[in-house]
Amino acid sequence: TSPPPPPSQMLASLAAALAAAGLVLAVFYLRPELWGDFLDAVVNHNYLPDGRKIESLRPISFPFGHIVSVIHDSKATRDRIVEVARRNNGKVVMYFLWNPGLYVIRPEDAEQVLHPKITIKNSTRRANFPIFTKLFGEGLFMVPPDKWIKMHKVCLRGVSKKHMLSYFSTVLEIAKEKVERLCADVSSSQKTAEKAGKGSDQPVPIEIARIFQDFSLHAIVSIAFGNNGVTAHERSQIGVNFEKCFEAISKNPLYSVFRSTQNASLRSPFFSVNRRPPKQLIHGRFSLPFCLMLPTAEVTSINKAIGYLHDTGNRMVRQFRNDKEGNDEAGVEPRGSLLRALCASAEDGEILSDKLVTHNVYSFMAAGYDTTSTALGHIAVMLARHPEIQERARKEILEIKEPTFDNIMSGMPYTSAVCKEAIRLFPPVITTGNRITTASVRLKDGSAIAKGVSILCPSWVVGHLPEVWGKDCKDFNPDRFLRQNNTQSLTKHDGYKMLAFGGGVRPCIGKHLSALEMKIMLYSLLRKFQLYPADGSKADQQHFRVLPPLMKLQPNVMVGLSRI
Repeated sequence: TSPPPPPSQMLASLAAALAAAGLVLAVFYLRPELWGDFLDAVVNHNYLPDGRKIESLRPISFPFGHIVSVIHDSKATRDRIVEVARRNNGKVVMYFLWNPGLYVIRPEDAEQVLHPKITIKNSTRRANFPIFTKLFGEGLFMVPPDKWIKMHKVCLRGVSKKHMLSYFSTVLEIAKEKVERLCADVSSSQKTAEKAGKGSDQPVPIEIARIFQDFSLHAIVSIAFGNNGVTAHERSQIGVNFEKCFEAISKNPLYSVFRSTQNASLRSPFFSVNRRPPKQLIHGRFSLPFCLMLPTAEVTSINKAIGYLHDTGNRMVRQFRNDKEGNDEAGVEPRGSLLRALCASAEDGEILSDKLVTHNVYSFMAAGYDTTSTALGHIAVMLARHPEIQERARKEILEIKEPTFDNIMSGMPYTSAVCKEAIRLFPPVITTGNRITTASVRLKDGSAIAKGVSILCPSWVVGHLPEVWGKDCKDFNPDRFLRQNNTQSLTKHDGYKMLAFGGGVRPCIGKHLSALEMKIMLYSLLRKFQLYPADGSKADQQHFRVLPPLMKLQPNVMVGLSRI
């Protein structure tokens, strides 16, 4: 056998390899079009019926893919997506890092993608966002189809109408409390302005996102854990730590870019297509999202927050189940909190472990907190910019003599249409949940989608398509959701055009909970306040920012409030 090369030669070879790798990376960085060509050649195996590859959106930033343009230039990126998709049967390939994703913008394609044939039989669900992966664990929104089918049946218990009725009074009281406090703050500000000689009749500018976040967080924590056995301090701490996780995503886009190592390895050009990466990268301690392993104060704070939430949730589940074992009220279904409802699923023989109850409680909280508060923010901004629409909604609300569940949920069709129209234009979640194909699939138009591709229906794009919503698609017009022959009832045929809450066989299970919170808050707010654009804001000013998967309000967006 030949002797091993001397250390100097090994070091020289290593240095040459590193230099070559550095040169390649530098070329990709300086010439990102080459990075796009490389990705299209290696991982884009999606074809149109005529045999052409489905085009990818250009330019593609190195190394993060399209995440940069989506964040920093969302409107222009959306327009380019539409332009490319129209040349490709309503489809366009998007890259997040080196992972291929397929945007489908035609409702007929969305219907097929969301059908059980693809959603259940030929795709799986993997979380792309590390904080969500760790916080929600094996919650309903995160699990693959085989687990989802059984878990969905159990989790429906928590959002049935009888449970929604039990949440109604809690949310209504919280909304009243927040609005009364807002009344006091506005009155105080007006008195201060009057003393300064500025006039007391001027609208008071309020950071509206903060108001709705406070309301939604208080409401969803109360719904999730109820009042029995939970102190006010514990509810407060749950809220503080839950909010910390969402704020991290809003403030630092890196938590959206860096995915778990398991997902990042999928179709990676650094591993051959037919060989999976080393097992230890997928199982064991390295399977945690690597961005949550960084030794920074922020990461430590996030991990502590998630640990506190899990420990508190598990303790409350055990406490409830222990109390229930010693309770003689057999056959009485516990109500008043999601946690109690999910624990009670054992009566049907579908037992969720303590950990799964905790993961699902926080999953529901996510559906009722951040997306709801963000949607309310978009609604408030649009009402402030469209006083005639605001006045029509207020008139409808003032006609309600008593705020019952049925009156709020079914007796305000125009206000409901306002909510849907705002969400159409500004969906709090910009795409449906990703469905990663587990086998190659063929769509009805003949397009072939490769295995390992994340298929998404981008509601933030579809909501602005004239071929779907008409020539006035960019206008804020709630009437489009009302029946033409009867303006007092909502249409029922949104189909696959309106996908802000998902669709098909696996929609957002918390959408009715979110609607309950939004309508109660609007009912309480519009009875007391007139909304105006804040001083200095323009009617066409962009009030939102995209931080995938969320469409948030810009920091410090203000709305003027005046007491009625």
